[in-house]
Amino acid sequence: MVNTVIGIKSAMMDRAGQEDRAMEEYSEELCGILSKIEEAKDMLAQLTDEMDDKDQSTEDVDEAMDALDDAIDILGDLI
Repeated sequence: MVNTVIGIKSAMMDRAGQEDRAMEEYSEELCGILSKIEEAKDMLAQLTDEMDDKDQSTEDVDEAMDALDDAIDILGDLI
């Protein structure tokens, strides 16, 4: 996750030879990323339900969902 955020920030600083693009120029790309993260969170929620039905531990999956929640919050603030 950290690598993704670092990658996004570095892309904003030097993409196609441009520097310091205004954040507004990234809103469409950030919305696309946000949408994919929300889809991933939904998939993890379904997986958690299946694991619960089989009485399997969901601790790691729950932690991943928390990380996705954090990413959603951060990206939401950027947009």
